[in-house]
Amino acid sequence: MLGSPNRGRGALRPERLLPGDFDDPINRSRRDLERVSTFLSSIVENIPAMIFVKNAETLRFELFNKAGEELLGIPREAMIGKGDTDFFPPDQAAFFEEKDRGVLNDKKLVDIPLEPIDTALGRRWLHTKKIPVLDKEGVARFLLGISLDITDRHEAEEALRRVQDELERRVVERTRELSLTVRGSKKRSATAKKPSRPCKRAKSSCATPKKWTRSDAWRAG
Repeated sequence: MLGSPNRGRGALRPERLLPGDFDDPINRSRRDLERVSTFLSSIVENIPAMIFVKNAETLRFELFNKAGEELLGIPREAMIGKGDTDFFPPDQAAFFEEKDRGVLNDKKLVDIPLEPIDTALGRRWLHTKKIPVLDKEGVARFLLGISLDITDRHEAEEALRRVQDELERRVVERTRELSLTVRGSKKRSATAKKPSRPCKRAKSSCATPKKWTRSDAWRAG
């Protein structure tokens, strides 16, 4: 009896896969990696804070999310591959780059509670955290930035501070006026209570006039 052509050492089994097959482990790993990448990109894109990534050597932007575009009023396509000096005033760009270099050199997170930034839509105020992204050898390769727009809160705090300053100024002014009023009142009161000056004339002239009697009138007549 002849053996089955599918039997033997060289027979092709159904579970063996050819390179490039859809269920190949390499392809599965690629698909898993793509899913993770898509998931992370979705998170970054939908976080309600400006997120950006800079190259550690050039400090040029390599990633920007939607919130960053909306905050700066600049499309990300125009930002990628460029640096702070291409978009912001010299003093602000120098400040940003100084902080960036400090983060990358120290390899530590830096928290900036308040910083101004002039955008295409006007000045905004940010609370920014900058984080170094290190490779396996501990070398900083990228800088990750996360910025919250706190303009409304900052302006409200400034308005409250101005009101408090004005109230304090009025209290000081009113206190000074009351102090002057009280001082003047005390001075007038002291003047009113001041004793009369002693009589320097002869005692006889200062004496109380004698009341006239009928006998006095008779003598005078």
